[in-house]
Amino acid sequence: MLNYCNSEISKAITGSILTSDIGKSGSYALADIHENTLRIRGRKLTKKIETTLSNTLIRWIVDLNFGSDKNIPILKFSSTYLPDWNVVKEAINLGVPVDIDSVYSNFNIPKPDPNNPEAIFVKEGIRDQGLGFSDNSPTKKKLNLTIKEN
Repeated sequence: MLNYCNSEISKAITGSILTSDIGKSGSYALADIHENTLRIRGRKLTKKIETTLSNTLIRWIVDLNFGSDKNIPILKFSSTYLPDWNVVKEAINLGVPVDIDSVYSNFNIPKPDPNNPEAIFVKEGIRDQGLGFSDNSPTKKKLNLTIKEN
């Protein structure tokens, strides 16, 4: 009974069945559709939270500290969808120039110190050929892998 209730509550919150109740089987395509649905619902909820907090809590704080005649800052959450590591690796393998700075920042990888080459670990045989990032590309065209959803 407890599992049934948990499943029903999850369905009500996420708005989908497969994202909360995969069970013993499920297809990848259906899971992908449900992931997209969950992302869309999350984006809509984020906008509602932004509006509610801006019009209530932030408005109250500004009114209390600066007066009601002042403009209020608008709260905005970042909703940028970043590709997963497999997408980046596949792009590199296909020869698509990828900005190395974006890889470091998006995947939270510490950037190596160029002044200390002994502290930089690179798999044997890769150091001279490069990793296929745009920094090593002769044309140095950058591709922004940020996927924007409407």
